[in-house]
Amino acid sequence: MLPSDIDLFGRHTDCFLVTDEKPTGDKVKPKFILKDAWPEATEDHTRDRRDEVQFVRRITEELANSDVEDLFYLKFDAGGRVVIDTDRGRFEDNTKNILGPLCSMHMPDSTAIPFRAHKRLVISPIGEPLGTAESVP
Repeated sequence: MLPSDIDLFGRHTDCFLVTDEKPTGDKVKPKFILKDAWPEATEDHTRDRRDEVQFVRRITEELANSDVEDLFYLKFDAGGRVVIDTDRGRFEDNTKNILGPLCSMHMPDSTAIPFRAHKRLVISPIGEPLGTAESVP
C-alpha cells in the first residue's frame, strides 16, 4: 500500500517540547517548542517572503524593544533551514536535493511538485494559557 500524495508532499509539521536543562530524576521541565516542518519555500532563502522563521525573529526583535510592559508574545530562540554535514560536504535538506531529477515530475493532479525546505524553529514561552494574551493597539 502506498501513502497518498498528501502524505508524500505535505508540510509534515511536528512539534516537540524541549529543554536546555539536565533533567533531575524523572522530571523534565520543557522550556521551548521545537517546530519541525517542510513548508513551501523559494530555493533562494533571501527571497523567501513566506519564511516563518524570519517573521518570528522580526516579532521578537520589534516587541522586545517596545515600551509595552508585561507583553506576552512569541519569542524566537533559534531556527532556520536544516543543513546536513556529510563526508561529501554540506547540503540543505530540501525536496530538490532529496528527489533530484524526480523533482521535475508532477503530482497525480498534474500540478508541479513544490519546492519545500526543511526548517526548524525554537520558540518560547510554553504553557501560558491563551487568556494571558491581549491585543496591543
